[in-house]
Amino acid sequence: MPKLPTTADLASLRVPTDVRLSPDGRSACYVVKASTPDQAGYRTAVWLVPTDGSEPGRQLTLGASHDAAPRWSPDGRWLAFLSDRGSVLRKGGAPRDKEDMKRADATPVGLKDPVGRDIPRGNVQVWLLPLAGGEAHQLTDLPQDVGALEWSPDSSRLCIVSGATSVKLPESKKDTGDPPRRDIRLIDELAYQLNGAGFIYEFPPKLWIVDVADGNARRLTSGRSSDEQPAWSPDGKRIAYVTNRGSD
Repeated sequence: MPKLPTTADLASLRVPTDVRLSPDGRSACYVVKASTPDQAGYRTAVWLVPTDGSEPGRQLTLGASHDAAPRWSPDGRWLAFLSDRGSVLRKGGAPRDKEDMKRADATPVGLKDPVGRDIPRGNVQVWLLPLAGGEAHQLTDLPQDVGALEWSPDSSRLCIVSGATSVKLPESKKDTGDPPRRDIRLIDELAYQLNGAGFIYEFPPKLWIVDVADGNARRLTSGRSSDEQPAWSPDGKRIAYVTNRGSD
């Protein structure tokens, strides 16, 4: 008699997603998603497998919770991916101490933009893994999460998507003795919130360009529209993207 499924079986499921072939076609990287019952959520990691089936897949990354969106550089030297390991590692790679972790895990109470609004944390950033060997290192350090990335044809730059409006956090307001700001949010658009992400209406995704050599980042688009899904032209001179500039 076949065994009936139970809720415990969910923890044993491993779901592969986002498969990407290497430039030489000999390898494929992919993301494996698994549930984490103790954390009431999911965990993702990047895996690598030869395309000729000569070896089983092996896990490449182990982030804090999420490593995703692996992208091969066109020259085959790098694997860029998104990771939240910045919540447990400093940008140089050293582990964060207890005080660092407290700051990283704390809700952003007191962290405001110039007009007094809460600023979401930016734990999910772009990391680069050298395929010749070595540890992954953090490339971007934006004040908000990075949601997507695409390589330029010459492997020198990345186009990324983030709701950040500057490369650094705005200065927090000092206590001036003024009354506390109201807890009321005035929302007049439909796309204002996402499950897991929370409020998104104040920080629509924008396109950024990042230099791979030094990590310098500059914003390409601005305004209230959501700009996503960048795609480079073969000559690297233009970027096509999807945007919604209508009202709701």
